Amino acid sequence: MLFANYTRWIFLLVVFGIGPVHAQKEPANLQFSIITEKPIIAVDYTVDGKYLISGGSNRTVDVWDAESGRLVKSFEGHKDDVLCVRNSPDGRFIASGGVDKKVIIWELSTGRVISRLAGHRDYVRDLAFSPDGRYLCSASWDGTAALWDVATGNRVETLGNHRDNVTAVGFNQDGTEVITACGDHLLRIWDLEKAQVIKTLEGHTDEIWDVKWSKNGRFAASGGWDNKARVWDIEAGEQILELPGHITDVWSVDFDPDGLVLATSGGDKTVKLWDLATGELIQNISGELHTSDVEEVSCSPDGQHIASASRDGTIRVWKMPDLAERIRLLTDQKLKDWTKKGDLEKTEEYEARMQEKDKRISQMKVDYTDKMLAYYVANTPWGLDIRLGDYNADEETFTIFSPKLGELQFEVPLDQAEVFKEKFDRVEFRDLELNFVDGHVQVQSLTAYLKGLNRRYHVASGD
Repeated sequence: MLFANYTRWIFLLVVFGIGPVHAQKEPANLQFSIITEKPIIAVDYTVDGKYLISGGSNRTVDVWDAESGRLVKSFEGHKDDVLCVRNSPDGRFIASGGVDKKVIIWELSTGRVISRLAGHRDYVRDLAFSPDGRYLCSASWDGTAALWDVATGNRVETLGNHRDNVTAVGFNQDGTEVITACGDHLLRIWDLEKAQVIKTLEGHTDEIWDVKWSKNGRFAASGGWDNKARVWDIEAGEQILELPGHITDVWSVDFDPDGLVLATSGGDKTVKLWDLATGELIQNISGELHTSDVEEVSCSPDGQHIASASRDGTIRVWKMPDLAERIRLLTDQKLKDWTKKGDLEKTEEYEARMQEKDKRISQMKVDYTDKMLAYYVANTPWGLDIRLGDYNADEETFTIFSPKLGELQFEVPLDQAEVFKEKFDRVEFRDLELNFVDGHVQVQSLTAYLKGLNRRYHVASGD
């Protein structure tokens, strides 16, 4: 392997070196801190958001209350550092892997070991459950990714042909494909039925350390030793964003649940948030609070928080800025650059330009809002899991419940209400338009199209 020995020594040096935690002013968006005595290398939220799972140099898998930071459980079984932890889609199991080359599957509620998966010849660096929870994929420094049957503990497939250590893995939406990150600077997308590479993504100029698939399945994000995070269009097989804000290696990336924000962390001890609609840096959310490399970031299932795990022995939980705050932060940064006086700009010209400041701020906010809302409509699964509520015969409206859009009223004439109810499973929602009013996203228009009958129904205006 081309880079394996070099990578191993650098990795060992940084993992086992822990710096002191200095007292300093805490950022306003910090919710709480978990402070331990040894480096923390892995962190993941459980699927219900109630717990944080961590692993590190203490060789245990620890479960923390996600609201208070209180230690709830600690599982012992690994013989060396724990490098990765993941919660299964149904929330029942934890998978962990590490330096001891083993994968252990635990029952979350009891800490009972369900199975020990042996077979890798080197460190297990990352894990991913398939969306249905039937399979677990492990990434190893032995140059392979292994696919395991969770129920039996059997290895069902080995994804080889990597030219260096495999550092990260992820499943697509339906579990038919896996993406692997490798020390040879490449991302590979595998067809699991054929166990073959169907696409290779090139762009990183050094070892890749993490990769995540977005919830909508359209994009992947990666980070590596070239100090860059990158976002890829999977179908096109092309890089669409390069995010160059870190000054050293990018260890971890994670999408928020809506796929609007990317969190990254790295060797520069920071956690950064990126707006995916514009590709711009929203915020260095962690300030200077972490005193060593931030190994992993994990966004909470509700998108409200971000957890960061660091070799300084801490887990920090941060408040994710909402849409209004993200617009403000981006506008402030843009305005800061705009208000600087140019070296070749006359004072009279500068002062005249500053007279347009308020107008400029308003236009910036409109521009950012339009871009973010358009990106949301185009790239989030807002049309999924919509439920039909009760009919109001006086108002001639049906109540519709949407996990993403909230409660809506649709105008349905009384003589069509019964058909709409009976055939609701054939309704297709289209033409979503959003407004941002008083700090809240509101549905401006939305059409419910009843397939087969060619009927269209519209969301009530609320007037």
